[in-house]
Amino acid sequence: MAKEDYYDILGIEPDATQEAIKEAWKSQLKFFHPDRFQDDEKQRKNAEEKTKEVNEAYAVLSDPQKRAVYDAQRGTQATVLKETVLNPPKPVVSRKTISFKDVEPKEIKTTTFKFDNEGGHYESIWISNPDSWVRVIGYESLTDNDELPMKVTLEVEALEWNQYYEETITVSLDGIETYITVKLQTKPKPVKKTVSTGAEIGSPPSWTPPPSSYTVSVAVPVPKRKIWSKRWVKILITIYAVWCAIALVYWLVEKDTDSQRKQQQIQRYQVELMQKIEERYGKSENVIYEGNSKEELLKQNCLVVSKNDELFLVNAQNPETAMKINCGVYQIGLALLMVEQQPDNHFLVHYPYQ
Repeated sequence: MAKEDYYDILGIEPDATQEAIKEAWKSQLKFFHPDRFQDDEKQRKNAEEKTKEVNEAYAVLSDPQKRAVYDAQRGTQATVLKETVLNPPKPVVSRKTISFKDVEPKEIKTTTFKFDNEGGHYESIWISNPDSWVRVIGYESLTDNDELPMKVTLEVEALEWNQYYEETITVSLDGIETYITVKLQTKPKPVKKTVSTGAEIGSPPSWTPPPSSYTVSVAVPVPKRKIWSKRWVKILITIYAVWCAIALVYWLVEKDTDSQRKQQQIQRYQVELMQKIEERYGKSENVIYEGNSKEELLKQNCLVVSKNDELFLVNAQNPETAMKINCGVYQIGLALLMVEQQPDNHFLVHYPYQ
């Protein structure tokens, strides 16, 4: 959501004097004071948010130097907005449908597609990642001047025999979307062939008596069928038990290997995001993360960086997009982010903050 204009927050014109700015600030604080809404919890929280916005707007507009910088940025944003409305971005992909056929279970295949823009200016890029049997494992810009065109690498992994899978991947520029359909068909399960061995061993031979005027009774011995001994039954049971144990060990090893591979992919993805952010904002040595706060923030595609003694919340997938923040508590995903300033002019980041 676009940030509201500071002049609109205070209800003044862009050419207002410092006296008018101060009077508007006092009036807005008085109107949105939380004590006026003690009987309604929802309105009280809304009043607290409005009070923060009013104080933030006054902090910028009451300082002539900060106000000049803001007015310059405000004019640039208006120009970009006008260009975006008249000529919006148009995301295009090189392949609308990607199909894989005759794939065996546990077999992994990779492919790529190109993502480009055939429209006007854009601010943000977004690519969905199902992270199931199909997942996005890499991005690579094909030019040095812009992020687009971009080569996106996909990885698919079949799960079972004779199954059909289909997933949609969404790519967008400033909320304007296009889609790619990924399809996968696995091979039918192999059928074990049975071989006929003819007549059963041990069956009595057929016998036809010769023609005669009299009947002769002949006793023909019939051999008994061989019955498997208990020793062979024990051997077969032992073989089956060993086979089951081997199969169980193989399944556990495969499961652990798959977990390690996914963890390595996540770590490699986080390293790539950190490199992109450090290329633009530096290493932010005065920002200290408590515990594993940095890794948890990267899972939310966010990171707190410092530039020119100012804090920014950066979208890790698109470092060009950054939101200026102050020390305080912010909602990131389902958890809270807290930033506090230390006496040595360092910033301590807690996430998730309890």
